[in-house]
Amino acid sequence: MDSGQALSEHRGPHACVPTRAMRRVSIAAVLLGLGAAAGCGSSTPAVTHAEFVSQVNAVCRAAGNPYKGRRPTDPKAFLAFLQAQVPGQENGLRALKKLRPPQAEKPTWSSEILSPEQQQLDDTQMAIARLQSFVSGQQSGQAAMVVRQTVDGLDGRGLGINRYWTTNGMTDCVDSSL
Repeated sequence: MDSGQALSEHRGPHACVPTRAMRRVSIAAVLLGLGAAAGCGSSTPAVTHAEFVSQVNAVCRAAGNPYKGRRPTDPKAFLAFLQAQVPGQENGLRALKKLRPPQAEKPTWSSEILSPEQQQLDDTQMAIARLQSFVSGQQSGQAAMVVRQTVDGLDGRGLGINRYWTTNGMTDCVDSSL
């Protein structure tokens, strides 16, 4: 059978035996797959933990610490405080999402930093919306309650995030107000 004919010989009504050409194609496909799985041709080299820590600290320094210092307790001042934090939070989170942690750190990076940081941002934006309606309506009792709930929520999540930063040497990211 020449190469212009079918790639397999039929033996019996249901059997199909691959020819030499088909085996070569299969072997080439397996070798290519193994090369891809091993990272051959990868455009981004793996980073070490130390390199990753340096990258994260640089992002945090550039974004600034959105909750540094004392938080105002007056609802109007707290609303302005939160509104001023959102651009830094958004930029910082966007930059953190672009980083590629070492393979061993990917699961905890996502679950202990990216998800909680996104939740912090979402909570901040929700608190802003709630405070705007209460402050504009002069409902100071409800606004004060929103301030307390927001601070408690941000602080609670922030403590967990701080543990990750501290444990992993990402000291420029630690919220020192907690």
